[in-house]
Amino acid sequence: MQRMPRIWLLYTEFLISQKLVSKTREAFDRALVALPVTQHPLIWDSYVEWILEVPCLRTAKFVINRYLTIEPEFKEEFAIFLTKNKDIDGAAKIFYEILEDDRFVSKQNKSTF
Repeated sequence: MQRMPRIWLLYTEFLISQKLVSKTREAFDRALVALPVTQHPLIWDSYVEWILEVPCLRTAKFVINRYLTIEPEFKEEFAIFLTKNKDIDGAAKIFYEILEDDRFVSKQNKSTF
């Protein structure tokens, strides 16, 4: 049963409704370990959606930095998230990385600058 992404998603939805941040994060992490790589996008979509609403900025930064290793196009949205949460230093670093990357294309159809 641990190889079924739907079971993991239902379990994490239950934990989210219980407002259990640590257990939810651990469940998402266990799901990523248990499932084959081909099913990871199903989990990551829910994981990122949830983590952007978590009040703990430190946890959110840790998870999103992991997500950026597989989805670097998310940098722009992450920088905006950091700006909204008043982490100006972190947002500035991300924006600097975007400016230095010649191949970066904005998902929001904005220019590089």
